[in-house]
Amino acid sequence: LSSTLDGSQITEWLWYFGDGQSSNLQHPVHLYADTGQYTVSLWIKTNQNCENETVRTLSISPTPQARFFTDSIQSPATVHFFDASQVTAGYIESILWTLPGNVQSTESNIIFDFGTPGDYPVKLKVTNNFACVDSIVQTVPVGNLNRTELVMPLNHCVFIPSPIRFEWNQTRAVEQNYILELTSLSENPQTHLQLFPQQNDTVLNLSEGQYRWRVKSWIDSEWSDYAEFIVINIQNRDSLYMWLNADYISANHGDSISLWSDSSGFFRDLIQLSPTKSPRFYQSNIELNGHSKVFFDGINDYLQITEGILYQPTNYILVLKPLSLTGDIFSGGVGIGHLIRTNGTVNLYADSYISGTSIIDTTKFAIYNFEFNSPNTKSFINNYIDSYGENGYSTSTGFTIGSLSNGDNNFKSEIAEVIIINDSLTDSLRT
Repeated sequence: LSSTLDGSQITEWLWYFGDGQSSNLQHPVHLYADTGQYTVSLWIKTNQNCENETVRTLSISPTPQARFFTDSIQSPATVHFFDASQVTAGYIESILWTLPGNVQSTESNIIFDFGTPGDYPVKLKVTNNFACVDSIVQTVPVGNLNRTELVMPLNHCVFIPSPIRFEWNQTRAVEQNYILELTSLSENPQTHLQLFPQQNDTVLNLSEGQYRWRVKSWIDSEWSDYAEFIVINIQNRDSLYMWLNADYISANHGDSISLWSDSSGFFRDLIQLSPTKSPRFYQSNIELNGHSKVFFDGINDYLQITEGILYQPTNYILVLKPLSLTGDIFSGGVGIGHLIRTNGTVNLYADSYISGTSIIDTTKFAIYNFEFNSPNTKSFINNYIDSYGENGYSTSTGFTIGSLSNGDNNFKSEIAEVIIINDSLTDSLRT
């Protein structure tokens, strides 16, 4: 707003904002990093070489943060609104809710009946004692409430030290806040509640033990069904023989891999010396909730180790998606094509297991578990019994993934994890 009395023109401006920053613009915009008082000066110069300067003290006050959350009460269309606005200094002096139909309220917490289901915009405006203002507009889904469904982990074992991923289905098209209830079923059960804003998954680090969990969206009145799972630290198991986890492979997305390192600590790494027979690594896959996988092409890809001895009983646990119906998942003998082979003897007399077709779903990943423990040999899908065998026995001085032997009779598949344990799994651990 600077002006002259003699009709000359102002040609230069120089602002000092009091925080070490300056500008030579006529109308600058400046953002202060911190609140407080600042000495601001403006120097001007005209085309007649006349100069002048003015100095003022400027107070920068903290801005409030408008926040609110909701909960459904009485009926699905009646919603309780809670003011959750925050200030870093001072206090909230006034609030103003604006709801459909231009209904307004200055109360902190209000109840509003929307009447019919739908998604409605609700605005909250807050002003602090420094007269600073902030507002938020949030879409609130009303009515047609659906129970949240759990995706993972469900009723099975989960192996650590890898972080455990929790995922659930969103109840609405719009993003919601969700509450996860996690209970440790130890001798002294403990329940923890955690809020996850606008997300339907999380990663948690848990210790060994048995757990139960469920989820609900903040506005829904019903919880999901419970799911229980058992956490096992396989690095603490003396019976652990091998652990292959695709998340731990050091490679770029789409690269051929010649080494799949054993994470058990026993260094039973699988290798492939021929580049033309190496499977490919794919990182952060949506169908695996961000986990990685190894792709075997079913033509000549395989990985192999030629040392080590397996003892009875033996459990083979695989997280995989078979991509072919023309072979068995596991074999120690003759067959059309096999995903895994041991260089020894494997016998399992169960038709669905021998043919492989009844336990193969080529559209999705599943947990396949084969336990050799004569005379109680079993196969499981997602930790539920699929078939029983007789006289099952497993010995090996080597191990191959991807083919019957040395590149013959290959099996097309995608694998995320392989665990071999020289021990039986109890029913409680399995389910």
